[in-house]
Amino acid sequence: MSYEGGRDSVLVSLVAALIVSSLPALGLYFSLRAMRFVIRLLSDERLLGRVGERTDGECVGLIPARRGVRLMVLFLDDSGDEHTFQSKVLTEALIPQVGESVGVVYLPDRPAVARITPRKAAADNVSWGCLALPFLAAVAFGAAALIARLLWEALAT
Repeated sequence: MSYEGGRDSVLVSLVAALIVSSLPALGLYFSLRAMRFVIRLLSDERLLGRVGERTDGECVGLIPARRGVRLMVLFLDDSGDEHTFQSKVLTEALIPQVGESVGVVYLPDRPAVARITPRKAAADNVSWGCLALPFLAAVAFGAAALIARLLWEALAT
């Protein structure tokens, strides 16, 4: 009977050690994903500024968001193809009504990368919570791993 209990505690210890050792890896994974997202976003913003085509679009829908409003915008590219995208507007003064015209800048080779214009800053289309959340998750996983490791060592002695 005592042998069975000893084997169960060893199994629980191994599972706990596996979980604790995987927390920093999860934190690293979320950090790398967040950095990739930010680099891609900044790259797209830079390309829009350099080679973006300007056109007029139409606000075809307003979608309430936690902060601000998301605009559903429809526009035609140079070849006459229709494209839609969602753009987040954080300032109420910039919110057009459905059916109003809005300026659009898009990448000619990738029309899915499009933004409304004029824009105060790149933050108009970026939810900063989306940027901060992966970094906070990485810090939380790292802190949890450190605390779990310290507790593990304290209990082991």
